[in-house]
This record gives sequence, C-alpha cells and structure tokens, in this order.
Amino acid sequence: IDFWHEFDCSDTMHAIECPTLIVWGQHDGILPVRLAYEAYDLIGTADNDKQLLILPNSGHAPQNDDVNLFYDEFISFIERYK
Repeated sequence: IDFWHEFDCSDTMHAIECPTLIVWGQHDGILPVRLAYEAYDLIGTADNDKQLLILPNSGHAPQNDDVNLFYDEFISFIERYK
C-alpha cells in the first residue's frame, strides 16, 4: 500500500521560495532518501538559497541521530541569512 500519495504536495512545492534547508537521514526507513532529492528539485527556491543535507549515519530523525552534525549544519545555514 502506497499511502504516501495521501500526503503528496509535489504540485504546490514550487510555491516555496524562501531559503530552505532539507535535512534527511540516509537510512530513513519511513521516507526513502529519493524523496529528499525530489523535494529539493521541486521547491521553487533559487538554487543558491536551498540546500539538501543527507546525514549518512541517520535514520528518520536525523536531528536526534546525529545531533552535532545536524546542529553545525543548521547553524551554518541560518548564519547565511542573519
């Protein structure tokens, strides 16, 4: 059963134009990492204002699985727009 179609918002993601950081766990067992790349491609944010970060040692909760790497990358992204 592919119940993710129920949550598919790909047809509206082009409307996102603000700076965007997408963080995904390489080993996410719930949402496959291919969806991170699709989301990155679909958002309307200019290429220089969007970033895709795949955390190699993380699953579905990368902010918990690799706290230090997540924090460092998040702060770095935020600092760019301060």
